[in-house]
Amino acid sequence: MKSYKNALPIVLIICSFILVTGASAVSNSKKGGLSPNSTSSSEGILGPEFRICCGSEVHQKNPAAVYNRIRNEYLVVHHGENSSKRYIGGARISLASDSFSNFLVSDTSSYDCCLYPDVAYNWTEDKYLVVWQQYNTSQSRWEIWGRFVPWDGTDFTIPVIKIADLAGYNLKFPKVSWNSYRNEFMVVWQEETTAGLLSKIGFKRIAANGSFPGSGYVRQVGFPANPDITYNVATDQYLAVWSEVTPVHYVDIYGARLNFQGVIQNQVFPIS
Repeated sequence: MKSYKNALPIVLIICSFILVTGASAVSNSKKGGLSPNSTSSSEGILGPEFRICCGSEVHQKNPAAVYNRIRNEYLVVHHGENSSKRYIGGARISLASDSFSNFLVSDTSSYDCCLYPDVAYNWTEDKYLVVWQQYNTSQSRWEIWGRFVPWDGTDFTIPVIKIADLAGYNLKFPKVSWNSYRNEFMVVWQEETTAGLLSKIGFKRIAANGSFPGSGYVRQVGFPANPDITYNVATDQYLAVWSEVTPVHYVDIYGARLNFQGVIQNQVFPIS
């Protein structure tokens, strides 16, 4: 009996170790990442890296991606530039990780177009809305522009649309989300004065036919910046998030739930 009592703590320690390491492995598996001691990339990565877009351009930057559930493929948009111009490009990506179709989304043949694209997919009409910021040389300001893109990206004749502009302000870093219940989009962006002072997060609703049912502001105080937005069909609400300078001069993350019209539900809340 005495030897049994002495062995019991050792057994408990071994069992605890097995439980802890087992739980850690399960947790890493659920996250889709590599376990701490793994040397194989096959646990979290399904294939090798691959080039999405290539060509003679010097730089290709700021990618954004969305999944097309009807065609079972992805669309990646990016901004490209060389010494004479910028443009917004698109690339269709198969599930086999092949970039099999590259096309232009916007090209003004100047260095004033275009930066920081984003994209959302409308599966009701099987088309995308791509948005970006574009410089207006005559007004010396950045504006928000966009274009509807068919699923295969082939129709470059669809006109670009000016989504938002404001005298005395630069509008930057647009993000877009599709409301599957209302069949419309919401675009958010950062507004700052042309002197460089951050001031507001604006939004605009865009119907599937390109009309604008409404617009307004998500945040007008606290020097908000770098917004993003996503949609929850279960509640017919958006979640908008952004960074914001606090009264003690830290930068924190805040958010707000918006109804389909862009009205804040409850109140702005801190996230991180």
